[in-house]
Amino acid sequence: MPSPGKSHAVFDSAANILNKAVLPISKISVWISCGLLLLMSFLTVADISSRWIFKKPLSGTIELEGYMLALLIFLGTAYTGQKDKHVTVDMISREYPKKISLFVSSLSSAAFMFFSAMISYYQFERCLEAYHVNEVGQITGIPLYPIMLMTALGAALLFAVFLVKYLRTQAEILREYKRPWFGIIFLASTVAALILSPEILSRLIDSVHPLAIGIAGTFLMMIFLFAGVPIAVAIGFSGIAGIWYLQGFDSAGAILKMTVFTSVSEYLFTVLPLFIGMGFVAFSAGLSENLYQCFYRVFGGLRGSLAMATVGGCAGFAAICGDSMATAATMGSVALPEMKKLKYDDALASGCLAAGGTLGILIPPSIGFIIYGMITQQSVGKLFMAGVLPGFLLALLFCGVIYIKCMLNPSAGPAGPSATIVERITALWEIWPILIMFCVVIGGLYTGIFTPTEAGAVGLIAAMVLALVLKRFTWKSFFQALLSTTEISALIFTVLIGVNVFNYFIAFTDLSQALTDFVVRLHVSPYVTLSAILIMYAILGSVMAIIPMMMITIPMILPIIVDLGFDPIWFGVLMVIMMEMGLITPPIGINVFIIAGVAKDIPMSTIFKGIGVFVLAMALLIVILTIFPDIALVLPNSMKTLAPIE
Repeated sequence: MPSPGKSHAVFDSAANILNKAVLPISKISVWISCGLLLLMSFLTVADISSRWIFKKPLSGTIELEGYMLALLIFLGTAYTGQKDKHVTVDMISREYPKKISLFVSSLSSAAFMFFSAMISYYQFERCLEAYHVNEVGQITGIPLYPIMLMTALGAALLFAVFLVKYLRTQAEILREYKRPWFGIIFLASTVAALILSPEILSRLIDSVHPLAIGIAGTFLMMIFLFAGVPIAVAIGFSGIAGIWYLQGFDSAGAILKMTVFTSVSEYLFTVLPLFIGMGFVAFSAGLSENLYQCFYRVFGGLRGSLAMATVGGCAGFAAICGDSMATAATMGSVALPEMKKLKYDDALASGCLAAGGTLGILIPPSIGFIIYGMITQQSVGKLFMAGVLPGFLLALLFCGVIYIKCMLNPSAGPAGPSATIVERITALWEIWPILIMFCVVIGGLYTGIFTPTEAGAVGLIAAMVLALVLKRFTWKSFFQALLSTTEISALIFTVLIGVNVFNYFIAFTDLSQALTDFVVRLHVSPYVTLSAILIMYAILGSVMAIIPMMMITIPMILPIIVDLGFDPIWFGVLMVIMMEMGLITPPIGINVFIIAGVAKDIPMSTIFKGIGVFVLAMALLIVILTIFPDIALVLPNSMKTLAPIE
């Protein structure tokens, strides 16, 4: 056996050789993905124009864009893997000692390799089937096998990316461990045991109630999640293992063959990358630059006006972004230095930023609402409309608690310079690009000029046009916006594939129905059950990213909500607010970490202290919406576009 000193060099060399082949291919692939994103947006706008000008839509647009979405995701997922963008729950894993961290990293890479290899293999089988039966698009007549072949190759490229990571981790293990080969053998045994465990258990144990298997599979998923395994793999692997045990390996493969392509080729799902692209392009063009100064003048003369301006800026940025962490990070870098100059209380300054950032997932366009609509088959347009009034009401409540806190403690936040009515109106005029984008997207949705899916494309094109008009367009920032869009879209849809596989497993076990029956048999008030569910979301939101949390829980929770007689659109608003709360509450609070990164001289305990009053404002909004649900439902119920996700 070669010495550890030579062995790690072998692993490093193999990883470098493979990476030299993989890296250029993944870069070319991701640029093709970016091009497809642009093509989808222009094609959608052309379809809208044809429908309104010539009274006839472009034939085959919906089908074609579904295929383009599949290619966008699978051609971009390898690059996303190379950049370590596939999301994990790192609450525990970030504290691992180095040796444990290496072991988990190896396990994660091996699990990702297994997951992507299975996807690639069964997509290739699906490609062969499409070729042999000459399967073509119903409208366009496009042969499907080349598209499926590209998705299979994209998954194979993802496998190669994680093989590089696996080889490099093995080299690091050989450098770190005193008995490195023991560690590698132990890892290989662990991986083999995980992969073969369904077959072994099915042979050792003849019959276990499917419900027990469902519970065990859910616990396995949670163990993987909190161990630091990428969320897509933790969910997908657990689903495959559960189906394998219950139905056999062939059944697990058949579900993968059936699920993967449909998970990423639905035209309705193009709404996600298009709206994400709109936010990134608008941000890269600096369309939000004047927000902060605008609201500082609007709130001028009031105590805490700078903190209120921060909340107003967050609300405005949310109207073009849709992501809480991006909102918090962007406004934090702008507002915090200004509040420090005026000697604002650190707790108030950092707290209003962390809380204001959460408006990014409530005020439309919201990624949270898009994901909720995708999973529940509720209208994204209705969800956007449902978030408008609660979003701005929450922003007002935040401003209210800031004003009260500064009145009780004047030193916490001094008053800014007063402004005349003309100056306030002029300040609002300076943010006309954001007002135009918001009115175009939300106004078009409300009046039925275009569907939610089309609204994303309109918003993306509008952001590009405004960037050109304002002369803030640079190719570098534009391409970076497209790359960021592709990365986020790829990681979300990878998680979605895993979730869809896991949902099949849950369906086989009847776990969701059993949970619903259990809750119904409790014979407690529906509002008691609702309260328990909302508290659960607040807790989960403090330790998990919003997107995977929604994907994991909604399929099991929504049937309970519907059986209790609650409106699913209204519940979507409540759930997003509770997730906002989770983003700023201990022990984790992702937005708090974002602000801590921006305000390095403010202790995290001070930031958590500052968010207390804002959590109370969120809780008050929940109570208000529960008593007066029409605040959330009046706009969606009056919409002209009443179709489900379009």
